[in-house]
Amino acid sequence: MLDVHPPHAATHTWKDFFIHIATICVGLLIAIALEQTVEAVARSHERAELRRALHDESLQIVYDTKRADEDDGLQLAWVARSRRRT
Repeated sequence: MLDVHPPHAATHTWKDFFIHIATICVGLLIAIALEQTVEAVARSHERAELRRALHDESLQIVYDTKRADEDDGLQLAWVARSRRRT
C-alpha cells in the first residue's frame, strides 16, 4: 500500500507547491517501478518452475507410454500364441 504524508511546513508559493507535487510523483513512480520489478522477477521464477514441471511431466508421460506399448505388445503376443495353440 502506498502512503503519502502531508508536508511539515505550509506551502506558500506555487513554486513550493509544484516542487512538492513533483516530489510526490517521483516517489510514487519509483515505488511503482520497484513493485513491478519485483513482480516481474517473481513471474520469471514461476515461469521457470512451471517449465521444469511440464518437462518432468512430459518425460514421465513418454516413459509411461513406452511401458504401456511394451505391455500391449506382450499381451498381443500372448494372445497370438494362445490362438495358435487352439
